Amino acid sequence: MKTILSLVFFALSSFSAIQGQDLSLGLLLHYPLDGNASDISGNSRHGQITGAMPASDRFGNNMGALQFGNATLLAWPGDPELKPDFPFSTSCWVYCDDFPPFGRGIMTNDFVENRYYGIILSYNFNRQVLISIGDGGLPNPDGRRTKAGNTMLQAGQWYHIVAVVRGLTDMDLYINGCNDEGVYSGNGDALAYSDGGQGALGLVDDDATTASPFLYHPGRLDDFRLWNRALTEEEVELLYDQFYDAPFSLGPDTTLCVGESLVIDATVTVATSYTWQDGASTPVYTVLSPGVYQLEVEIGHKCSFSDTLVVQYNSCSICNIYFPNAFSPNSDGINDDFRVYFDTETCRFESYSLKIFNRWGGLVFESNDPFEPWSGKINSKNAAQGVYTYLVSYQLEGASQIDEHAGSISLVR
Repeated sequence: MKTILSLVFFALSSFSAIQGQDLSLGLLLHYPLDGNASDISGNSRHGQITGAMPASDRFGNNMGALQFGNATLLAWPGDPELKPDFPFSTSCWVYCDDFPPFGRGIMTNDFVENRYYGIILSYNFNRQVLISIGDGGLPNPDGRRTKAGNTMLQAGQWYHIVAVVRGLTDMDLYINGCNDEGVYSGNGDALAYSDGGQGALGLVDDDATTASPFLYHPGRLDDFRLWNRALTEEEVELLYDQFYDAPFSLGPDTTLCVGESLVIDATVTVATSYTWQDGASTPVYTVLSPGVYQLEVEIGHKCSFSDTLVVQYNSCSICNIYFPNAFSPNSDGINDDFRVYFDTETCRFESYSLKIFNRWGGLVFESNDPFEPWSGKINSKNAAQGVYTYLVSYQLEGASQIDEHAGSISLVR
């Protein structure tokens, strides 16, 4: 059983697709970036590529993404509808080849040199994702309101980034489906747009110097979207989950032989903590006994995933049990009683029950001792000749399950 947990909400289990979510609602732009700048939102706001080249996406598909670098970008029209007021959301898959000084840009929907306008998605020199709102001022902290996430991006790894902005002090950043929390900075006091600035992927202006050099993204981008509404947490989860399963699995429930052990390695590269059902905190765990094993892995901030594994144990030695179908209690020393025959070396019972019934269903004999036979008597009197029914249930030492066997026995006199 697999579940995704959040410290602030409970989502649906096993990274399943969430029903009832319409990600096309309020969608302004959707560039799959399959080696081109086609908009498939239904609005036909196609972009124009400068320098960016087709590249493999996160699945390894050739021409499934765009490779950006110095002096490269994808520009889209300066359409007023692409400059939404609060609330709005944007998402993109991001891959960084490296992290040059000053950070780099992912997107802006209103690029004007030496000014901060509109929506700006980027990452700083600490490799933290930033969502900024420009008030039209100069490219410095006074011209923007920014929220920086907590996750430090790593080179050579794909990240799914979502920004949901409802106001200057009401922003959420999500990394791989998890709320990244973060802190606010900057003194920008409004969301402002220019008259003619275009949108751009792979480029932002810089507030580090008065020269305001352009900061181009050194890496790949894939599947960019922009909405004029706030996505819900469930929709953010769906955006990520529709492509990926949970980041780890304990595997299917299993049965081991007595004396065997099972080593579970649930290492997740982006995990920040591990918590097993007994409090152990390492990704590698050794199972030595039957039970329910659960691991919760925290990834990022206030986001965790869990999986459960049920382990049973059986006695895997060959235990042959024989049930005769007739006996003759006539004191001749041959088949004088009904008993279960078994190898005492390989068949060691944790529990045992034998019940014998007459043809009307009445209980005539009962024992919890595998060595105790039925002598063919009922209340010290000879039982009538005929066919009786027996039911044997037993559990071998070290086994998790109880085995049962039913049959008929002929009493012959």
